[in-house]
Amino acid sequence: MEPILVLLSALVLAVVSYVGTRSYAVGNADIDVAREDVGTITLSSDATLILGFWAVGAVNTQTTVEANIANIQYTLDGQLILGPWTMGAGQESEGAATNEGANWNYPDFWPYAIPKSVPREGGAIGSMTVVPNGSNGALGTPTNGYSVVAGVVTWEGPVQDVALLKELQMAFQQGYELPFRNGARSTSAALITADASALAAITVRSDADVVVGMSQSLVIDGVGTAGVEAVGWVDYTSTISDFGTQQYPFSARSANLGTPVGRLVDAKMVRWPAWIPTVQSASSKRATWTITPTVQVNATIDTAHPDCAAFWR
Repeated sequence: MEPILVLLSALVLAVVSYVGTRSYAVGNADIDVAREDVGTITLSSDATLILGFWAVGAVNTQTTVEANIANIQYTLDGQLILGPWTMGAGQESEGAATNEGANWNYPDFWPYAIPKSVPREGGAIGSMTVVPNGSNGALGTPTNGYSVVAGVVTWEGPVQDVALLKELQMAFQQGYELPFRNGARSTSAALITADASALAAITVRSDADVVVGMSQSLVIDGVGTAGVEAVGWVDYTSTISDFGTQQYPFSARSANLGTPVGRLVDAKMVRWPAWIPTVQSASSKRATWTITPTVQVNATIDTAHPDCAAFWR
């Protein structure tokens, strides 16, 4: 029997108000050499299955001749520890000169199929805390700090299609949304700060059946302020019933060592899947829904240009 089916056979389902994927995020702007909590994520009581974990980050204080390799582990309810995993999005070579530019790092995703009841005695369904713990180190003892955003992706509600769950995991790993029919975007050239910065709402057509993906990109319009990283995520809220908040990361940009000379590195857009039915229950009615992106970043960024989109079929 497939491992995911074995895990699902032990799953106790509860009364739920939402069915579909949900992505959670938390951030910490100053992870040093010692392992530190990135933050605490409390999963919704609707969550029934963990599909995987993600993380992305960048150095927040660059120095010359100093490299970084970051890793992260996750603790579920203080009982089950996963990792540590080396972050491909956390490796950066030394700053060679004071006019050094910055690196962009794409998020890592580690697929799992963990019923939410597994770490809890008696298989009770309820809230679960997920605590990502990050650290950074390399040869010697780096003095660079590290800015990290980490998260977890869940399936919420009854599980009816194992093939869909596998397809979603693969899409998260490879970085693409599921096949879609239409989409719409929201963008702003406004100053982005560590406080929530809301963009214009995305309008989803009334004939949409399911939202199948999100994309988000953050680019720096100028050369960037030395010593300021760009690490963050987007809170997506919606008029779709019981949607909750979906949290998807940007690619992360490391801090400049100084004022860079030459062409800067472009960020890769993060394109990840979702499965969010627009009609969540028999009492729901078709409508023209909206999805509103709100940008969250670990540190203040000047002249940052975000672009967010949703896709559906």
